[in-house]
Amino acid sequence: MDPSAARPTPSLVRTVAALCGALCLAMIATPTRATTLRDIARIDGHGESVLRGLGLVIGLNGTGDSGQELLMARPLMNVLSNSGNPVGDISELASSRSVALVMVTATVPRGGALADDKLDLHVQVIHSARSLAGGRLFLSPLLGPSPDDPNIYAIGEGEIVLENAQFPTAGLVRGGGRMRLDVLPPEVGDSFVLVLEAPYAGHKSTSTIASSINNDYFNNPHAESMSIARALDDRRVLVEVPHVERASPAEFIGAVLSTNVSVDLLGLPAQVIVNSSTGAIILTADVEISPGTLTIEGLTITRTTPEPVGDALNPLVERRGWTEIGTNVRPRDRAKLADLLAAMEQLAIPRQKQIQVIHMLHKNGQLHARLVDES
Repeated sequence: MDPSAARPTPSLVRTVAALCGALCLAMIATPTRATTLRDIARIDGHGESVLRGLGLVIGLNGTGDSGQELLMARPLMNVLSNSGNPVGDISELASSRSVALVMVTATVPRGGALADDKLDLHVQVIHSARSLAGGRLFLSPLLGPSPDDPNIYAIGEGEIVLENAQFPTAGLVRGGGRMRLDVLPPEVGDSFVLVLEAPYAGHKSTSTIASSINNDYFNNPHAESMSIARALDDRRVLVEVPHVERASPAEFIGAVLSTNVSVDLLGLPAQVIVNSSTGAIILTADVEISPGTLTIEGLTITRTTPEPVGDALNPLVERRGWTEIGTNVRPRDRAKLADLLAAMEQLAIPRQKQIQVIHMLHKNGQLHARLVDES
């Protein structure tokens, strides 16, 4: 594996004398993969919420809406009037192509958001503007998801960044949503329900998670009679808040969500669950990958069978930016994705690029598992 685009630290870069990929030779015993409960479940009612509003993107170089279109002209007149520069007649805006009317949305994370927090904004053209490149979102009020809620929860403003040049009518304003009001999930009472994310659903999953919570709290794996958690169905686990914790349940809830869960023990089919925005990569089983050669932006994964041997004419040389994936194994054994990921971590390859590799393996039919992208 030759990641020329990666910049591993000297402590992670090591010389591998007999390696030109050994991807097909990987058969290191893979440890049980563990994650925390908060990575695979949420408290019922504590999901994400969306703020939304209409806005104007200004400063466009002739790629905005036509000033003759009333849908854009009216809000632009209001902005100019409120800024001390009223327009006498809407016809004065007829030649304008520097402004676009857009839909603005912001996703409030599961834990909610407090006043003065900042959120990323997604901006989408809703009329005839051709491109938002070079534009800036003007001050835009963001309302709650319910049409009956008149509150302005945030104000959006900032420079538009195009995430994909092939789709110039959509963009992002990083940290452009400034919260004015708190958006908080409902308080937890004497009990709460944990809801597993869909890829982890299963009766064995919920029963295993309930047992893990009970074992952690009572510190006794045989305390069946002392349970605070029980499975309700294949996605929900009911957790009773103990009486001694109810006066201040935050620490207890945090401890429950921090419960370690061995994904291998949930009895799930082989899946690879990734999230590009958070960099999360979770394997639900011992996922195998077929050998082959793969190149993504300077990162090359290949194989050599048998293992190369140096001689006087072709000596083995030191290479930097390499790492091996397994040694002393049988050539017919198939490589494990966990070993490949461990090798890329050793070379300090960013998680986003690791996820690119996983997507490419899946596209090429080399990934022997279902791929779930939660980005």
